[in-house]
Amino acid sequence: MKVELRNITHAFDGQVVLDRVSLEAADGEMLSILGPSGCGKTTLLRIVAGLIKPDSGSVLFDGKEMTDVPPEKRGVGMVFQNYALFPNMTVAENISFGLMVRGKRPAEMRERVRELLELVGLSGYDKRRTEQLSGGEMQRVALARALAPGVGLLILDEPLSALDAKLRSGLRREIRRIQRETGVTAIYVTHDQDEALSISDRVAVMSTARVEQVGTPAEIYAHPKTEFVASFVGEANMLGGVVKGDVIETSIGEIPNIDKIEDGKVVKIIIRPEELRRDCEEESLAITGRIISMESAGGEVKGLLACGETELRFRRYGTEAWFGTGDTVKFYVPLKSIRVISQRSTS
Repeated sequence: MKVELRNITHAFDGQVVLDRVSLEAADGEMLSILGPSGCGKTTLLRIVAGLIKPDSGSVLFDGKEMTDVPPEKRGVGMVFQNYALFPNMTVAENISFGLMVRGKRPAEMRERVRELLELVGLSGYDKRRTEQLSGGEMQRVALARALAPGVGLLILDEPLSALDAKLRSGLRREIRRIQRETGVTAIYVTHDQDEALSISDRVAVMSTARVEQVGTPAEIYAHPKTEFVASFVGEANMLGGVVKGDVIETSIGEIPNIDKIEDGKVVKIIIRPEELRRDCEEESLAITGRIISMESAGGEVKGLLACGETELRFRRYGTEAWFGTGDTVKFYVPLKSIRVISQRSTS
C-alpha cells in the first residue's frame, strides 16, 4: 500500500502541531518518523490511522482519498508503546480478536494464529495469558494481532520505548525481518535515532510541526540539510563560517568553497566526531589541538580537542587511544566529509 500525506495541517487549542506536512511511504517500505517529543509525529500517525481528522490536507492510500474514511475501514494495523493487550484473554484470543470481529470461522482463526505465532517466534504460546509474558513477548503478540487481519499498512507508535536497551535492539531486528517477510508498508514513529537509522528504508526527521528532511539513513546522517537534522541525528561539531570567494573562513582554518556559495554568506560547518582522523590519504583539512578530555565508552573512545578557543569532539573506535589528556595531537578531516549549510548574507 502506498501512503501519501498532502499538506496536512492541524492545531490543538490554536497551537499548530502540524504545518503543511507532505510525506509519502512507498508500497512495502519501512518509513520512520523521527523527532523529539512534541514535534507532531504521533499526531501525524493518528491522522494516517484515522483517529484524528486533519484541519486541512489529504490522506491517500494507493491514490484513493481516505481523509474522511473511519479507522476500521482503512485496513491499518496499529502497535502501541503500552502493548494494549486484553488482560482477560489468552495470546491466541488476543491475536484472533480482530478476525472474530470480522466474522472469520474458528478454523480460519486457529490457522492464522498458528501462522502468526510462528512468524513472531512464539510458537506454542497460544494458551498463555498476558501476565505470563515478558515485555518483549507482549510486544510480539501486539505485532501479531496488528497483522492478523491481513492489513496493507502497519503503524508502530514508539513500540520499543518501554523495553530495556538489549531487548530493544533484538526486537527491532525482528520487526524489520517480519516487515520484510510480509511485505507490508510500515510507518514507525520514534524519538530514538538508533532505532530509526537501523530499521528504516527511509527516515523523515521532524522538528516543531514540520518535516525537516526525508532520506535514507545514510543520507540523513552523512548529508544533513539543516542544523536541526545535523544536531538531532548523531553527534556533530558545528562551526560558524563566512564565504570569502573560493574559500570558507572558519575558526579552525579555511576550507574550499566546493558548493560555490555566494561571497559573504554566513554558513554552518558540520563535522562528525568520527571524521577527525589520525591519518588520511584523501584531500583533507589538518587540525592541531590539545586533548582536554577523554572517556572510554565500551568499544570506542570519545574525547574533546581544543583548537584555540574552538572545541571539537572526536571519536575513535577500538579500545586503544594512542594519546592522552594534555597531549598535542594533529587530526585530519577529509574535505568530502565536511558539510556546509548556508544561512544568511553578511551584507
